[in-house]
Amino acid sequence: MSTQNFPSDQASRHAQFGKVSGSEYGYAVDEVDAFLARARESFSAPEGTAGILSTQDIRDITFLPAQGGYDATEVDEALERLEEAFAARDQRNTAGAAAAVSPVSEYDDAASVTQAVTEIPTDGDPVEFSAAVQGRLERAAGERFRAPSDDEANSYNVEDVDALCDRLLTEPGALTSRAIRAVTFRVTRGAEGYEEAQVDGFLERVAEELDAR
Repeated sequence: MSTQNFPSDQASRHAQFGKVSGSEYGYAVDEVDAFLARARESFSAPEGTAGILSTQDIRDITFLPAQGGYDATEVDEALERLEEAFAARDQRNTAGAAAAVSPVSEYDDAASVTQAVTEIPTDGDPVEFSAAVQGRLERAAGERFRAPSDDEANSYNVEDVDALCDRLLTEPGALTSRAIRAVTFRVTRGAEGYEEAQVDGFLERVAEELDAR
């Protein structure tokens, strides 16, 4: 059973998302509010409870467009934080099932999860990635990031992005932050690829962690 708190910004901010003008399209307010309410219940539910949302559900969620709806960028950013919080919780639950661990402290945002996983590259220099970064890298190919909600939006080629993630897993010391920031991927369309903004945000976090080592 999880003793963690639902990330506070997702618990309260859904009532504070900005809305686009009445002539513009955003995300349907009722759909967003209902999904975040369900996510809150799922986050605090005992592991194995039927019908609860998973990290994959959060990654795959799409909302209907609605005039005067919630600003899509703000909602997407909250979903990204929520997805990372669920992934971090799942990782801790898995570790707790494998061995006795000390109680998990409460946290307000996935960014505050500071436990690091150390990988040893071939040159012998240790590289530490945060649990949130490591957890995403270890996801199955094709499932590391969500697809864009707009079928016409540009997206990154899944194989290209997964290849980079695989290299970060096997050779974490082989790439510099400069190389990470300069990387380019083939572009595809809509659900055939990964959402560009989510991938870009993740790689910037990787680069920052490489800079900090």
